[in-house]
Amino acid sequence: MYCLLAALVVIGGLFWVSRKDNSKTYDFSRTFTESPLVIKNRKVLKLRNEFHYIAGLTEKNIFLGDKAYSGKLFTTDYNLNNGQYKDLNVPDSTRIAWKAVKIFVNYPDVFLIEGITPTILRGSYSNPGQYNTYTQDNQPFHHPLPLSKNSFLARVYDTNTNSFILTKGLLDPISSLDSKYVLEQQNKNIFSSDGMLTYDPVTQKVVYTHFYHNELICFDTDLNPIYKGNTIDPISKAQLKMDTIQSENKMTLSAPPLYVNKQNNAYNGKLYVRSALVASNENKQAFKHNTVIDVYTLNNTEIAYQNSFYILSYKNEKLREFKVFNNHIISLQGNYLVIDQFNVKP
Repeated sequence: MYCLLAALVVIGGLFWVSRKDNSKTYDFSRTFTESPLVIKNRKVLKLRNEFHYIAGLTEKNIFLGDKAYSGKLFTTDYNLNNGQYKDLNVPDSTRIAWKAVKIFVNYPDVFLIEGITPTILRGSYSNPGQYNTYTQDNQPFHHPLPLSKNSFLARVYDTNTNSFILTKGLLDPISSLDSKYVLEQQNKNIFSSDGMLTYDPVTQKVVYTHFYHNELICFDTDLNPIYKGNTIDPISKAQLKMDTIQSENKMTLSAPPLYVNKQNNAYNGKLYVRSALVASNENKQAFKHNTVIDVYTLNNTEIAYQNSFYILSYKNEKLREFKVFNNHIISLQGNYLVIDQFNVKP
């Protein structure tokens, strides 16, 4: 009984600290007055579970993968009508780490990619079951991002330098994942270089956004850096607490890190970043109950902050993922697919 009470006290204390930390404001401001978002055209569809993710978008359709059913793809239109699951008919003989598979739809091409084996399957949405299979022997990767029918980006871990490296791979024939860009570390801490990739198919720019500090890097599709920039918050140094596992001679995080940026999405010359920090001029309750998105313009020479807006929470569900396409904002909140609209094309 005493152990149970002690555990409850500790858990309650950690919960209180976490709530306190989340309410902290930081020394920067957001501009909401010019937000183009309207909510009156919101559309919502309940999905069968909370394991869906956005696999691809076209002018007419939204494609969702499902981590619980790795070989199936859910398709619907922007009015959320005619939703249906489609079996991708992957041959039973295919050797692939199904739990790690992620589906990408660059219509009409469909990719099933996992970086453990690693294996890439490429097929056609209109003709499921016929796939070209590509393998990368002894070159595991993560965070894959297809650019075209024959190329993709990924991030690899280099054991020689203890660094994350952004790479580009080619198909037909498959090439080795050549090192292209070594992500810089702060204080020789590999976790400080952790982040996320996004690709703007309109301007053909690639952006890497760091999780734990405010640096952004803009690349061309060959991973040549064009310029660096920063998000509007003041966190220029990753706030990480580290510890050493002596038996394995490895460094590990000893406390939850301070997230600065949680998600990103690039489209039509704009970068949309989901921030984890409350601005000094921001309503804390609005931040707590919704998701704030900061918008940046991807110029040819710099990244410039434009404005911010909220994706309103639906039934108090947690936003898991979002993307922008034309004048739509597509988000997954709990087991709901939610579509909002801009007044004009972003």
